Amino acid sequence: MAAKTGATLTLALFLGGCMMGQDYQRPEVEVPAQYRYANAGTKTASPAQWWQQFGDPVLSEAIETALANNLDLTIATARLKEYEANRTISTAPLWPKIGLAASETKSRQGNDPVVKNLQAGFTLAWELDFWGRIRRLSEAANADYLGQEAARQAVVLTLIGSVATSYIQLRELDSRLEMARRTLDARKESERLAQLRFKAGVISEMELRQAGSELQGTAFSVQQLEQDVAQNENELSLLLGRNPGPIKRGRSIDTFLIPDVPGGLPSELLARRPDIQQAEQTLIAANARVGAARANFFPSISLTGNQGGTSPQLSNLFSGSSRSWNFVSGLTQPIFSGGSLLASLRVSEAQREQALAGYRKAIQSSFRDTEDALIALQKSEEQKTSQERLVAEVRRYAHLANLRYQAGVTSHLELLDSQRNLFAAEQGLAQAQSTALIASINLYKALGGDWSSAANETGK
Repeated sequence: MAAKTGATLTLALFLGGCMMGQDYQRPEVEVPAQYRYANAGTKTASPAQWWQQFGDPVLSEAIETALANNLDLTIATARLKEYEANRTISTAPLWPKIGLAASETKSRQGNDPVVKNLQAGFTLAWELDFWGRIRRLSEAANADYLGQEAARQAVVLTLIGSVATSYIQLRELDSRLEMARRTLDARKESERLAQLRFKAGVISEMELRQAGSELQGTAFSVQQLEQDVAQNENELSLLLGRNPGPIKRGRSIDTFLIPDVPGGLPSELLARRPDIQQAEQTLIAANARVGAARANFFPSISLTGNQGGTSPQLSNLFSGSSRSWNFVSGLTQPIFSGGSLLASLRVSEAQREQALAGYRKAIQSSFRDTEDALIALQKSEEQKTSQERLVAEVRRYAHLANLRYQAGVTSHLELLDSQRNLFAAEQGLAQAQSTALIASINLYKALGGDWSSAANETGK
C-alpha cells in the first residue's frame, strides 16, 4: 500500500507542472526617448535625501515625524499585513492537510448492554493541483500583495510631498502675514497723518477717506491671512499624526533652497512610480485568475485517508487487531453548471482587459505628470526672477512717490497707489517663491521618489 501511495504522489507532483493559462509577460508600451522639457534640470544631483536639500532641518524633522505617526500610513501598513496573510492562505492548499480526529460512540439496542466504541487516528486531505488552479490563485494573491506594497509606497510618496507642500505654504503665509502686518502699521500711521492734515485743511475729505479705505482693506488682508495660517497649521498637524496645534518654524520662504535636478532624466525612472507598479501587479493578478478560471473546466482530483484504531477499550485502541486505515482518491468533473463556469471565465478575461488598459493609462499619466512638473519647475523659477525684479522696481517707485509727496509735488492718492502696488508685488513674490518650491515637490512625486538616488543607480 505504501508503494502505491508513493507512486500516486510522485505522479501527482510530476503532472503538477501543468498550468492552465498563459504566463504573464509585460506588455509593450510606447515610451518616449526623452522628455520635452528635460533641459529644465541641468544640475548635478546631490547625494542627500531629497527633502533635506531644502536646507531646513525643521522640515526634515516634520517629514520624519509624519512617517512615524501618520494614520493613513498606519492604515496602509496594516492593510499590507492583511494581504501578506492572504498570500499565505492562498498557498496553503498546495500542501496536504493533516489532522487528528477522535470520537467516542455509545449505543444500545433493546435490553442489550451498552456498546461503547472509541475511534482515534490521523486524517489526510489533499487536492492535487493537476491543472494549476491553486498555483494560479496563489500567483494572483502574491501579485495582490506586491500591488498593496506598491500602494503603501504611494502613500509614503504622497505623505512626504504633502508635508513638504503644506510646510512651504505655511512659510509663504507667514511671510505674507508679516508683510501685511508691516503694511497695516504703515497704513495706520498714514491714516493718522491724513486726519491731522484734513483738520489743518491741507487735504480734502476724499484723500482722507482714501487713506481710511486702504487701512481697512489691509486690516481685512491681515485677518484673512491669520485664518489661513491657523488652518494650514491644523492641516499639517493632521499629516504629522497630531491633534491641531502650533507648528514649529524653520527657514523663511526666501531662504529655502530648491533641490538640484539632474539633467536628461531617463524615462525608465518612471518604472519606480508606485502607481505603475501597482497597476502592473493588478494586471499580473488578473492574468493569473484567467488561468484559474480555465482550470475550473477540468477535473478536480483529491486524496483523502486516515490511519488509527477502533476499539471498545481505550487500552486496546492502538493494538494490532484494532488498527485501521483507509485511502480514497476521488475525481470530480463538472458537466453542467448553467453556464457559470464560462461566465466566470469571461469575467476574469474582462477584468484582465481592464487591468491592461489601467496599466497603459498609468504609464501615460505618469509621462504627463512628469512633463507638467518639468515645465512648471522651469517656468516658476523664471517667474520668481521676474517677480523679484518687479518688487525692486515698485519699491523704488514707492520711494520716489513718497519723496514727491513730502515735497508737496504730488497728491496723497499717488502715494497710496504706489504703496498698494508695492504691497501686491511683495505678496506676489512670496507666492512665486512658494510656487517654485512646490514645483520641485511635484517633480519629485511625478518621478516616483528621490530622483537623486535613482540618477546615481542608472548611471552605474
